[in-house]
Amino acid sequence: MGEVGARADVEKFLSLGDDLIGILRNNKDVDVLTQAVEGARTLHSAHRADVNEVETALEEYQKMINTCKEKIDKARSDTVADSEIENLQNELEEKLQKQSLLREELR
Repeated sequence: MGEVGARADVEKFLSLGDDLIGILRNNKDVDVLTQAVEGARTLHSAHRADVNEVETALEEYQKMINTCKEKIDKARSDTVADSEIENLQNELEEKLQKQSLLREELR
């Protein structure tokens, strides 16, 4: 009984081997597979080029963003705050009033 099962397995194995040999002998399938692999390589190459282009653009945009941030920080440091301007105006008015009073005294 064990021989019958083993014989069936061997027959299945031989049948699968024959099918595989038939597939490998069929050049059309090999050509189609070769074309598919070549297409995949082309697609991968195009994808890699696109990725490199996007990475370069991102780096350039990041540099522009950093430059703009630096300009904003410089502009902020160069400008005088409203409260500081107001204090200076008050101080100027006080000095003008003192000057006016001194002129009056001199007359």
